[in-house]
Amino acid sequence: MQIIKINPYNLIELKKFTAQIAAEIKIGKTLVYPTDTLYGLGGDGTNQKTIGKIFKIKKRNLKKALPLLVKNIEMAKKLAFIDKKTEKILNAAWPGPITFVLWKRKIVPLSLTGGAETVALRYNNHWFLNELFHHLDFPLIATSANISGKENIYKIGDLIQTFKTTKIKPDLLIDAGDINPNTPASTIIDLTKQKPLILRVGAVKPKELLQILEV
Repeated sequence: MQIIKINPYNLIELKKFTAQIAAEIKIGKTLVYPTDTLYGLGGDGTNQKTIGKIFKIKKRNLKKALPLLVKNIEMAKKLAFIDKKTEKILNAAWPGPITFVLWKRKIVPLSLTGGAETVALRYNNHWFLNELFHHLDFPLIATSANISGKENIYKIGDLIQTFKTTKIKPDLLIDAGDINPNTPASTIIDLTKQKPLILRVGAVKPKELLQILEV
């Protein structure tokens, strides 16, 4: 497991590192990376081998779907069926800490969705991911960087120690420092139902959600 320390204030270094990291992801490497809510564990969301390795690293039940991060709404349209009404909702909510469950297209592997015909997508607003996606034209797996059933990890030292002791390790770990443990998780909304269904209330509160869903 290679540890790469990233400084968000050194733009030249950030551009250099994200280009190198993207090249590794393109050949199937897995990584732990920072987001606006917590550290994520991921890789190429269209690569079957990468998907399988993520399940093994996390010790996750194969029937539990893995969510995806997208570069923008155009990428989301390639992965899921999005009508005009749904697109208005996405435009009102993204980028931000809301994950939407949508009907998937064939390009999304069933191994990623646990056999379901739906996929969970999120468009994140984070300095590292914004720069990384300049170099990627596919979605990034975005499950939390912890072992299934264990608590979320916010301190980088604890994160490094956790994966140093696992039998199967991520290939890369991006050290962007600790994340505030009081940062709420993303809100999850299922748009495949007759009416939008809030599966988890997180960073975006119910009043804001109602405004988004009423667009």
